[in-house]
Amino acid sequence: MLGPMSAYQPATNAVGKEIQSWQSVHFPYKTAAEIGLPEEGQVTGTMPYVMASGTYWSHVMIEHENEPRQK
Repeated sequence: MLGPMSAYQPATNAVGKEIQSWQSVHFPYKTAAEIGLPEEGQVTGTMPYVMASGTYWSHVMIEHENEPRQK
């Protein structure tokens, strides 16, 4: 997660829409084609995609919608 501390409400354990949240799964040296997902820049919205395809840092990014929610 990334964003300003002011967007986190500890009393309710909720985050505001200013907070970006994502998950990543690393697959060193795998390409987007091998994983079966598009590369970064080929998708819009929250569809998973591969960053750094074919490198030691190759990973799938799973971005979550930017909306207020409890965590």
